[in-house]
Amino acid sequence: MLTVRPRPVFTIVLMLLILSSCDGSDKPASNLAGNWLIIYPEHRLRTSGEREIYGRHQDSIVSLLGLKLVSFDKAGRFTDMDSSGRAAGTWSVSQDSLLRITGGGKGFDPFLATCHRFEKETLQLAQLIPLEGKRIRVMWHLKKIAADAPAARLFTPEANRWRLRPAKPESLPGMQHRLASMLDYYGDYFALVAVESIYFSPARVPLPLNYYQHSLGVSGTLKPSFKALFYNDDDALKAGDLLRNALRASAGEFEQAETFSHEYGLFLKKLARRLAAGTAAR
Repeated sequence: MLTVRPRPVFTIVLMLLILSSCDGSDKPASNLAGNWLIIYPEHRLRTSGEREIYGRHQDSIVSLLGLKLVSFDKAGRFTDMDSSGRAAGTWSVSQDSLLRITGGGKGFDPFLATCHRFEKETLQLAQLIPLEGKRIRVMWHLKKIAADAPAARLFTPEANRWRLRPAKPESLPGMQHRLASMLDYYGDYFALVAVESIYFSPARVPLPLNYYQHSLGVSGTLKPSFKALFYNDDDALKAGDLLRNALRASAGEFEQAETFSHEYGLFLKKLARRLAAGTAAR
């Protein structure tokens, strides 16, 4: 089977500068408060040299912010849901529609961009990214998540409790509950991505999964982001075994759908129910 894998990611330091042009006719900044999915960066390249430079860094840029869930509350607090276990950052918008985010975690400290346009629940944020002595023009597209949409639960404290690292070793039932909560969360996340994006990012999901055509597997190597969710490495290894057993017990239950993201979402929800019921193979 063909494995769907992310391209290599190279570490870069992004100092994000604003793009001076701004279309304020539809007052995009006034629509910032709320929950968002960062969909993709649309590059605005002018020369072949800029294309070559951007091509060398595109994976890093997409991996840094692409398909992230972020929240702007009315009190000026900013939350990257991947970092929701830490203190929230802050956000503000100036009179000339300059968005400034500070203390928001990796990629958002600082983050400077111009609110360019808001149309059909999609916000465009314009930036200049300095790369190899050039400033590359990028337009980020963000989709607003309605308060009554199924995906709105992804931003609630209740749905994100599994991110809080336990203060002591967990019992088997406690570990099963944490894993079930994670699987349930990312089942809903993939359902959202299936509708809003033409791609998905395995790097965005801490679960140690391998992605195939019409199936999933458990990686033999646990991600650091997965191990960080458990009291210690031993508990993380036990959780990896629980996940592997649940997947083995669910063999043959993978459903085909219109997109891989939709398929993965459906299957993760099944695994979540199996673990929540305590029926994973031992």
